[in-house]
Amino acid sequence: IVLAASAVRKVLDLGAGGGGGSDGGPRARAARAPRDSPKTTPGTFRGRPCPTIRTDKRQVLMLVVGSVRSFVYPTAHEYYHSHQVRAMERRSDAQVHQIWYFSLEDATGSENPLHFPPANLTLLKELRRRYDVPVFETYDPSSPPVASDFDADPFGRGCRGRRYHLASASYVQAHHFQDAFAIATDYADACGVANWTHAVRTRPDFVCTSPVPLDLSQYDDARVDDDDGRAGE
Repeated sequence: IVLAASAVRKVLDLGAGGGGGSDGGPRARAARAPRDSPKTTPGTFRGRPCPTIRTDKRQVLMLVVGSVRSFVYPTAHEYYHSHQVRAMERRSDAQVHQIWYFSLEDATGSENPLHFPPANLTLLKELRRRYDVPVFETYDPSSPPVASDFDADPFGRGCRGRRYHLASASYVQAHHFQDAFAIATDYADACGVANWTHAVRTRPDFVCTSPVPLDLSQYDDARVDDDDGRAGE
């Protein structure tokens, strides 16, 4: 999935399944990662020191957006860090910047909420410290209000949850994904990330039981035509 932004060239969705479709946008191209000397970036973002920006590595934006759900289980968050973040850093020679944008509620209105323990903000802040997450924000899953046009899915699909059908869930999901990317853009400006080479969208309750076998170098020379038919720069 490609994100519409001049600074981002390609978005890879690791958690599109379930809860209402995937997010999309105008097409863009994949850029070659810079291979300059490392540098230190001064400054802070929302009171937290910026990391050292390694310009000799691919600068990967990792947007983790969605309801906490099973993320509080040790297996889920440990696998997230080792099998997604660390695996991507090793395989792709990348510096991964994690943006956590979580809902503390289950937006699907599950009829069996006890399947997941309550989202504990204190625990999540501790996990942020443990996994060195630059940005952690929360959002209200009931916002934005869903237009009546989304009351019924155009393809007759339905979710088991009480609150959303798939069309409306996709709309709300895309809204929060855009909010998360706006935060990431502010973070990049404040901390001196000159160019995201890739952006990966995943979700808190998406569990990888083995390391993601993804090498982002395969996209370094990728090109996607613009809407007018011309090749991307």
